[in-house]
Amino acid sequence: MATLTRWTDAKLAAVRLPAGKTLHREPIGDGLYLVLRATRAGASRSFVYRTQVNGKRRWLTLGEYPSDLGLAAARAKVLEHHAVASQARRGEADHPALVARGEREAKLADPTVDKLVEAWLEEKQLLGRRDSTIALLRANYTNDVAPRIGEAKVARLTASALQDCVDTVLRRGKRGQAAQVYRTLRGLTRYAVRRGYLDADPMARLDNPKPYNPRAGSAVAADDEQLAALLAVLAGSRVSLSVRLTIELQLLTGARPTEVRLAQWREIDTKRATWTLPPDRVKSGRKFRIHLSEQALALLERARAELDTGAGFVFPGAEADALEKMAVARALARLTERAAEAGGVKLRPHDLRRTFRTMLARLGVAPHVAERCLNHQDPSALERAYNAHDYWPEMVAAWDRAGAHLAALSAGGAHVVPIERGRKRA
Repeated sequence: MATLTRWTDAKLAAVRLPAGKTLHREPIGDGLYLVLRATRAGASRSFVYRTQVNGKRRWLTLGEYPSDLGLAAARAKVLEHHAVASQARRGEADHPALVARGEREAKLADPTVDKLVEAWLEEKQLLGRRDSTIALLRANYTNDVAPRIGEAKVARLTASALQDCVDTVLRRGKRGQAAQVYRTLRGLTRYAVRRGYLDADPMARLDNPKPYNPRAGSAVAADDEQLAALLAVLAGSRVSLSVRLTIELQLLTGARPTEVRLAQWREIDTKRATWTLPPDRVKSGRKFRIHLSEQALALLERARAELDTGAGFVFPGAEADALEKMAVARALARLTERAAEAGGVKLRPHDLRRTFRTMLARLGVAPHVAERCLNHQDPSALERAYNAHDYWPEMVAAWDRAGAHLAALSAGGAHVVPIERGRKRA
């Protein structure tokens, strides 16, 4: 059983950023955290307080450590905020998180880019954005933006200065990273315009160096014949059981590769036949429930019986830790190359998700139900506003049909053949 750390200022001073991380929160207790952020000078340290505003998690910065306040003073502030938050819930006061946010914005009369970035990322935390998203934005800024314009005044930002940040990365031959920097700057300048620090967005005239523009034929989905070839090769392969079951569960559920690879037993409810993905592992930032078909449950039963899942991962890799990120991609490249010789098609991990979606279309699942099975938001704002039905019964039926269909293909059953309409009989 883990023991609680008795924190002292000496122990706090010894806390370091984990290797490869740009942001780390160390829990102190009662909602108090020590936050370490990577900076050009090393790592900044500050106390933050986690609270709830209207049922949503909010982070309130209390001050820098140890320059603004020490451990005892931070704990005293937490007790004070507990009291004020209690009054706010009764309608007798404003919530301290919202008050502090207003005070910080008032101080940002003519901020530098460095200062505005902190306010921007803190707003994202207040809005409940995923920690991984915020960490990525911070890393993009720290590595490729701050050294060039971090100390510049926001009000005097120019399009050429912003373009130079992107071009510097392009000159290193990193087009994908340049696109990440572009998106980080675009979000930051839109925040600056929204908050009144800029009159116009200087990013409006700049082009994304790597826009999302999939080429025709780049999105691959296997048809039934190709799926049958893949399943046959997979069944007779010597690929590790973890990797094999990961591929099969993707085809059965349509979940994203990372969602399946990092699946944990605590998310699985076999009695209710559901797999509930937590918000921090879902692209939308909202938890998502997947129905487990009879075939998916049988797969999980085999994983529990035959794999070392002591660390909690459904599909463990080396030493029972999470499956290595590229393990499925490498295995799938070999498997689909062999399957291609038998009429299959070469697939990448995300193509399994496309294959699941395409299979649902062949099985006659309505598009709006199939899209919900992929956890895609309805593109119609009116539909989202007026239709409160969650389509769960229809989604359950879709997942069950997919499971039964894949089982039939594995057993050499019939394929779904599209009917050509309009052709006259001979």
